[in-house]
Amino acid sequence: MKSNTFLIINDSIVNTDSTIYRISKSLINNNKNIIIISKTQETPYSITFFNENEKIKILPLLENNNKIKFKIWKIQISLNKFYNKIKKYINSILDQKITLYLEYLKYLKELSSYYIKNINNIDIIIVKGLINLPLGATIAKKKKVPLVLYLIEYYFDEFENEEWKKQNLPLLNFIAQNYLNYVNKIILYDKEIEFLYKEYIYNVLKLNKNFSFEIIKNYPFYHDLQPKQITNNEIKFVYSGLLAPERKLEKMIFALKKLKNNFTMTFYGISYDKNYLNYLRSLVNEDNRFCFLDPVPYEKLIETLNQYDVGLNYLEPNNLNHLHATTYKVSEYIQARLALVGTPNTGMKKIILENKVGLVSSDFSIESFYKTLNKLTPPLIMNFKNNSHQAAKKLNWNNEEKKLINLLNNL
Repeated sequence: MKSNTFLIINDSIVNTDSTIYRISKSLINNNKNIIIISKTQETPYSITFFNENEKIKILPLLENNNKIKFKIWKIQISLNKFYNKIKKYINSILDQKITLYLEYLKYLKELSSYYIKNINNIDIIIVKGLINLPLGATIAKKKKVPLVLYLIEYYFDEFENEEWKKQNLPLLNFIAQNYLNYVNKIILYDKEIEFLYKEYIYNVLKLNKNFSFEIIKNYPFYHDLQPKQITNNEIKFVYSGLLAPERKLEKMIFALKKLKNNFTMTFYGISYDKNYLNYLRSLVNEDNRFCFLDPVPYEKLIETLNQYDVGLNYLEPNNLNHLHATTYKVSEYIQARLALVGTPNTGMKKIILENKVGLVSSDFSIESFYKTLNKLTPPLIMNFKNNSHQAAKKLNWNNEEKKLINLLNNL
């Protein structure tokens, strides 16, 4: 690889970001230095890699810098409030695009100048997520370096409701229309998501640049594990991931409670909604087959999951991301050598059935998910676990890393 130092601009909390972890570890493995601009927050399940590696420097996303007036999350809110407040006057004076543009010029001037002063030599910039693209593009232009946009979601329909679209879509459209042209390469995790982006960029936003897309799958690192045998004819189900209302995980609980066979169900979940977490707990508070455990550090997650039998993933298709989801969780379960049961989201269904690692419900109803769970037997589960063992050898980040390094080599 030609370049020596990478700047990564992150759209989430770096301490728990598995995508940034994989990218960073791949770059470190290739003897590169990394500067990460990101929000930080230490938790009991933080990824220790970021704190232990001397080749990584983390710059806070201006949380503690008094010279800068704006934080990115405040800008998202203030831009929308600013526009809504004077909307009735703007139509007769300025259109929305100009208004947003003027606000962004003010924002970027202070934000980018701070980082440009504090960052010396960089060779490539990687921006994760759409919201930080203006910052990455401004620094890339000033430093005269290539810019890579890494998109792990379909951001133009992140939440499928009119209020979300009203508040966020104008801002995202503005960012895409004004800053996508600075991007040298767009990395996506799936062909279906690539189709959605192309449809929106070319047919809705009417951009005429021939953008270069690359598919790099969102898989975990390879783990040298073996499938665990089922003990005492008791099926150990597990779920790991976000406990959020829009996922409708209560349906998964209702389906499980209908089962007559011997099982346990463990949740390793992060929840930002205490009311929803309490609701889920209330559904099983008198059923000792269910338990909720704290999340484990990411580096230990796959090994922790390996002690279970069946990884469950119920995902309500309430936006395009969920409908087409391959879901990182599925590949984690496979890497942990589990059998899988999932809902028929197109990406998830494809990976489960093609690799013969589990079952997929016919629809998203409780009854359908229950009937699918009820088909499981210990011999069938072990067959799926053995198939996961084979699939884990190809569905891992070690293989995808080669694509990433080759892509960066050729920028």
